[in-house]
Amino acid sequence: MSSFSAAVPKHYTGTIENNGFWPDLELEAFMTAYGVDTRLDEATIRNLLLNAMLTVNNDLSDWVQHQRDEHGATEIGEVQAEVLNGRHLYIVLYEMAVYNRAKADFLHNFVEYSTTGTRGQRGQGEDRVEEKQEHADHYYASSLKAIRRIKGKRGARVKLIKGNIQGQPGQFF
Repeated sequence: MSSFSAAVPKHYTGTIENNGFWPDLELEAFMTAYGVDTRLDEATIRNLLLNAMLTVNNDLSDWVQHQRDEHGATEIGEVQAEVLNGRHLYIVLYEMAVYNRAKADFLHNFVEYSTTGTRGQRGQGEDRVEEKQEHADHYYASSLKAIRRIKGKRGARVKLIKGNIQGQPGQFF
């Protein structure tokens, strides 16, 4: 008889209601598309998505107001855009912006590591933390890129360079 017990992954099917202009978002769509850790409870996932939604909505508020004032749009589906695979381009980009932001926030706020190094040495745990932060930076950048595309702005490539500023290793300039 084996003592192995596989945990059944959780799938939350709730919806986060949006502001009427942008679409409501599904918890399960986020979890599936972005490989969210199924050990998180529903409230944590809801909070990640809600916070990301609020941030993205705020970043797009001037653009939304322009669509309302200039084009009379009361919801994103009324804004003229390409339809790809049956989906409105701005909805796809909005979901990318919110989901990437939520994933970045998850990686940034829920870093798990162990301290395996000794004093003066980098441990595997520290390497893992740095790796997760690099992944978080990627997701933040992807979110901002989607927001810029919605706003009609050309992409800008920015790379942070680690350097030594006045004898302070690891500072960014």
